[in-house]
Amino acid sequence: MGVRGLTTFVKSQEKKYLKSYKLHNCKVLLDGNSIASNLFIWSHIESAFGGDYDKFAKYVKEFFKLLLKCEINPLVVFDGGYEMKKLKTVYSRMKDKYKSTRHAQPLFGSVNFPLFMKSVFREVLVELNIPFAQSDFEADDELAALARQLQCPIVSYDSDFYIYDVTYIPLPTVCLEPIPLQNNSLDKNGKPKYYLDCKVYNVDDLINSFGGLDKSMLPLLAVLLGNDYIKRSVFKAFYQHLKIPKGKTNALQRRIKAVIEWLRNETFESAVRKIIGRMKQNRRKYVMKQIKRIIDGYVQCTSILSEYLITPDTTNMLHSINDVSKGESSRINCQVADIVDHIEKNMEFLNDNLEPIEDKISDLEDGFLSKNEEAGSEDSASEQSEDDSDLELKNPKTKEIFNSNQNDEIIENPIPNWLLDIARKGSIQPCVIDILVLNQYIVPPQVEDFNLSSAQFISLKILNATVGLLLGKCDNLVKYWVRTGSHLDWFTVEPIHETASLKFPPCGSILEISESLRRAVILEVVEVDLDLTLLPREWHLFVIALVYWLKNMEEPMVTESHLHTMVMCLVTIFTLDSHIGVHRNRQTFRKKYKNLVNRVIENRCKEKGVQQNLNKCCPSLIENKSEITNPKKELENVSHDDCV
Repeated sequence: MGVRGLTTFVKSQEKKYLKSYKLHNCKVLLDGNSIASNLFIWSHIESAFGGDYDKFAKYVKEFFKLLLKCEINPLVVFDGGYEMKKLKTVYSRMKDKYKSTRHAQPLFGSVNFPLFMKSVFREVLVELNIPFAQSDFEADDELAALARQLQCPIVSYDSDFYIYDVTYIPLPTVCLEPIPLQNNSLDKNGKPKYYLDCKVYNVDDLINSFGGLDKSMLPLLAVLLGNDYIKRSVFKAFYQHLKIPKGKTNALQRRIKAVIEWLRNETFESAVRKIIGRMKQNRRKYVMKQIKRIIDGYVQCTSILSEYLITPDTTNMLHSINDVSKGESSRINCQVADIVDHIEKNMEFLNDNLEPIEDKISDLEDGFLSKNEEAGSEDSASEQSEDDSDLELKNPKTKEIFNSNQNDEIIENPIPNWLLDIARKGSIQPCVIDILVLNQYIVPPQVEDFNLSSAQFISLKILNATVGLLLGKCDNLVKYWVRTGSHLDWFTVEPIHETASLKFPPCGSILEISESLRRAVILEVVEVDLDLTLLPREWHLFVIALVYWLKNMEEPMVTESHLHTMVMCLVTIFTLDSHIGVHRNRQTFRKKYKNLVNRVIENRCKEKGVQQNLNKCCPSLIENKSEITNPKKELENVSHDDCV
């Protein structure tokens, strides 16, 4: 989510707010989306061509093996679906991503995350047996609640965690080089123990630096500074009567100090009353509603993901850097939630009794921010109009959609228990939640030729069937957001509700369908007729997708070169890599296998000579040799020397 300017504020006074720490022998909670994105950036993989997933997977493995080497046991939590109240922000960011992918160039420009980056990241977690779970929506609140339950730190790069009453380790402060512990510390095998140098943030250091601030006021600090759910400009009237001192630091940093100083002299309830008191009468209920939503997230006391991540052997292993009392924190949070509920329920009564804050403030005109200062502030870009992007709205009804969503609550959860369970286990993509809850599917951007149609259009048949399976014959239409030319546009999905083999059952009954029938339905949806028993199981989905692509791709035309490239990638990943390891560099391969290659060549030449003599004597052997009819069996016979 992110609080405007707070990361820069903390970083500018790093010595005051961040403490050095030796991270080892503990549990940590990892913000999965943040970690995956930053690891991709740090890997320096060329993103203008997408993919390179094998290189990324290797980098991710190295990261987690480094944690395990230092006896750091990670628990990973991913974001789930989008929230209705955040759709406008999602759309704005999507435009920025499309703009970035449109102008992508090798070796230049910004990083463009490939489509399956997070999927590859999860596959590595499964391979290494790292526990992970997926939130229903944004994961920040769940991470904070879990951190309080486990009393362990969160590793992320999100300024929201400067507000939560939890121990937070900003990811950029973690040095990815293991350092031996002093005093000859050895593990049970007699090997040296290691730690990772990092910096730890505790909210007490922030509030104490200002002479003390009630922790219950921190969510209000986030509200007033603005985040993805509410813009700071909503509180323009409040800021017009807030004294912001002049100084050498930028406007945003001075604003943060001024807000903290103001909050120090208020109780939670009086602060909310005065903030709302600056609003026009017809805006108060709406703004109060947004404040409540944000604060509810910051003060969440329990996590729905506890049963997926917290096991009986989970213990508090980080006493030395986390002195927050879980009971005290929960008590404060619940009190804040009660106050917010009370104010919201009594808004009609309070409307006529709210005191405008200007009655309490005088002679503050000298503290106003000038227009130039505002323009130079750190978050000014996020406050600008969204019309400056060259990827514009094409459908005139789009703004209508976003405006209507601003007052809607999240739709009541229509997700069947079995689907919700596997979603929280991280076994399905968040877009499934978007279809069920929001009735929307937002196509993620990728690097492609913007002069052609979006590469995603080819998957519409699959999306139609997916929507039909998830929603059945309902009245709600699903909107499909995708690029058309240089525009971001939406279309209505036309769901299908049956194939030749099956009339789709309600979503809650899908598990009652046999595996063989489910497989048949998939093949009928994609209109692919294959005998999958002849192929290795791990090839099935790839080959189905490959045949579907060959049959449905219209522009540009698919050539034999494309097909051969895809097949060789498949053979390399599933056969060569499993026999001789991952080698993508000719020099490193030769260094390891030079002698073996020479020996294999010599042996094969001898075998070839024998075979040539045999063919002259018995030509019928070669003439009667059948074509390969069982690829699975042939692949099983591939040897280590064959791969070399």
